[in-house]
Amino acid sequence: MLPREYDVVQALETKAVATVVLAVLRRTLGVPGDGPHGRKEWVQLSTHGMADAVLMSHSQARHGLREAVQKGYLWRRRAGRSWEYSVKWRAIQN
Repeated sequence: MLPREYDVVQALETKAVATVVLAVLRRTLGVPGDGPHGRKEWVQLSTHGMADAVLMSHSQARHGLREAVQKGYLWRRRAGRSWEYSVKWRAIQN
């Protein structure tokens, strides 16, 4: 189950950006973890691991991750010597 906002990402962004956002979504949505309500929020990914997982070159994966973070689709934080990524959710307004 993907959020509706992903359709916009897929329509407007490059294949590299849409693919890395989808990869992070697939590794966090519906996965048990230590976040709120027992859900996983962060996933540790290297650019090489991302490239292998989504069948793209290392440079495309690096570019996609960099652009997704710069454009605000993903959060990034340091996790030891590597990085963790999380989807940046739109705030719910009543």
